[in-house]
Amino acid sequence: MEKTRSADAAAGPPAIILGGSSNAVSVARSLGRAGVAVHALGDPKNQVRWSRHLGEFVAIKSPDVQSKMLKWLGAGPREGVIFPCDDESLELVARHRAELTRLGYIASEHDDEVLLGMLDKERTYELARAAGVATPFSMTLRADTELDAIPPGFSFPCAVKPLQSHLFARHLPGVKALIANNEPELREHVQLAASLNVDVMLTEIIPGPEGAFCSYCSYLDEAGEPLFHYTRHKLRQHPLPFGVASYATNDQQPEAQQIGLRFFQ
Repeated sequence: MEKTRSADAAAGPPAIILGGSSNAVSVARSLGRAGVAVHALGDPKNQVRWSRHLGEFVAIKSPDVQSKMLKWLGAGPREGVIFPCDDESLELVARHRAELTRLGYIASEHDDEVLLGMLDKERTYELARAAGVATPFSMTLRADTELDAIPPGFSFPCAVKPLQSHLFARHLPGVKALIANNEPELREHVQLAASLNVDVMLTEIIPGPEGAFCSYCSYLDEAGEPLFHYTRHKLRQHPLPFGVASYATNDQQPEAQQIGLRFFQ
């Protein structure tokens, strides 16, 4: 693990940012401007590493990211609030909350069972269908499952997506899905996932333009009522067709709000 440190440290409990990319930069900026001492742990290529609002950066490389983060936290400040900024660190908090509390940290607040369900695409789809939210046609394949025949109902192109994206990212960083344009490609992708011991989901690709993707964010109170509605409209992404937004707007998307809130509740 490589460490860089700045000279200044603010008074009071620090913030510890785990993982993330550009979102970690925003967290560091907001907290640093508020006078909070900020530590960050993540990949050496993480953009937050060069933030002027950072007091310390600890470079942690794969594999075993979670165990390395836990080791640092065990020997670290033993106080402060933990901000998980990617799936890997969200799973760490959900599975080790009691240990983090015992060490003296305040972990981000959420329902750990629900969070783990959101990190598993199969479980997410089950919850969506139970809420009456439409999902793409899909089929789960475990790492030890042989693909004897192409399932009926599938057409090409289709996608092979890891059930847990962060497990796949340990081997192929930045790859969200593998596109199969024919049966040989589909078998090749499934075999690759099996060789990495990663469970995957075969899913149809819903056709549409690049700018047809929007997401909904909110926070539900104790009664399940939303405190706000926030929709984000992805207009450009890289790489195509499954990538990170390079140009997006925040605007009103009533249909996305309605469907998203139904799923949340």
